[in-house]
Amino acid sequence: YVFHINPKISINGPFYFNKGKERIATGFLGRKNESKEAIVNKLDRILKNYKPIQPFVDGLKYDLSTTVVGDISKHPIKKFSQDRVLVLGEAAGLVTSFFYEGLLSGVVCADVATNTIKPLLENNSSFNHYDLQKYDQEVKRILLTYFKNGNALEYLIYNDSSSVKSLWRLYTELLNENKLARQYIYEAYINHDLAKNKTKNDRYVGDKWFGKLPTLSKVTLSPKFFKAMLL
Repeated sequence: YVFHINPKISINGPFYFNKGKERIATGFLGRKNESKEAIVNKLDRILKNYKPIQPFVDGLKYDLSTTVVGDISKHPIKKFSQDRVLVLGEAAGLVTSFFYEGLLSGVVCADVATNTIKPLLENNSSFNHYDLQKYDQEVKRILLTYFKNGNALEYLIYNDSSSVKSLWRLYTELLNENKLARQYIYEAYINHDLAKNKTKNDRYVGDKWFGKLPTLSKVTLSPKFFKAMLL
């Protein structure tokens, strides 16, 4: 489950709640330069008061002293390689607030790194940045195209404007009402060949979302939707 949360808690991303067999993983993106104590205190309040998750946490005991708080490199760094160095996954900033995970980017980067390095090993390369630039090219070709819809959603939903609540509400209404929109999002998430992600499907969802806006909101928010389309 991924929940939009009050901007007083964070405008950087959602609160996520992942329940599996005999385990729960949960957390959120805090504000920049926020203290560990403040972040842990907010998490405690969410766990105690957020109604949608109460059936899952009721009766559970947890130790907030073991909560992990750390920095995240959000959005891609400029270069993923240098002489004898490759930067992979989250370390390269290959994550968005909307997707809220870096495992996918780590796996893709590992695969690209393997395919880049193997022929270089066979040719006794010195692994200079010229030889390794294929890694940058492939990561950008595969991942950054796939991440476009996540960047767009993050830009539209996670900000401090007065339109955030209505945008989030209309987005969830769209997914409840439009079977094709749900299908396209599902297909994007299960796509095993990220380089062939169908961006036109993402565009369809965005168009239908924009279409749900009241007329006045269409006028005021059209520049924001246009910028999201170009991200």
